[in-house]
Amino acid sequence: MASIILKPMTEPQFDSYISEETKRYARENVKAGYWSRENSIKLSHQAHDRLLSNGLYTKDHFFFIASDQDGRKIGYVWFAIIRHPRTKEAFIYDIFILKRYRGKGMGRMTLEEIAQEARKLFARRLSLHVFSHNPVAKSLYEKVGFSIDSLNMSKKL
Repeated sequence: MASIILKPMTEPQFDSYISEETKRYARENVKAGYWSRENSIKLSHQAHDRLLSNGLYTKDHFFFIASDQDGRKIGYVWFAIIRHPRTKEAFIYDIFILKRYRGKGMGRMTLEEIAQEARKLFARRLSLHVFSHNPVAKSLYEKVGFSIDSLNMSKKL
C-alpha cells in the first residue's frame, strides 16, 4: 500500500509555500464573496501575519511537505495545536494536494498522516474549515470521518 511521508518544511520551502498559500487563500475568500479582488491579497497577508507572528517558527504551528513513498512532493500541510481548557485540538489550516495527484487517494492518506502527527502531540480532536464552494474537499473530509460542528449560512441581498 502506498504511503505519505510528512517532512518538516525548511525556511526556503516555507517562504515559497506561504507566498503561494497567501494567494490561494485570497482567491478562495474572493470566490466565497467575503473579500473584493482588489483588497484580497492585503487581507490575506494580514490574516497570515496575525496567525504566524514568528513565521515558520510560530509556536504550536507545524508545516510539512507531503511526499509519496518515492520522495515525490505531492502537497503541503499546515496545522496548529489549539489548547482548550480540557483538551488539545489539531486544526488544519491548509492541506493542499498538487493537481496531478488529486483523485488518487493522496488526500485521504495525507489526512491519515496528519492525524498521526496530531496524536503524537496529544491532540484529541482534528478540525478544519472548508469553503462551501469546494464540494470535492467536503466529500473527502466526510468520507474520512469529519462531521459538521457548526454551519454558517448566508443569503445574498
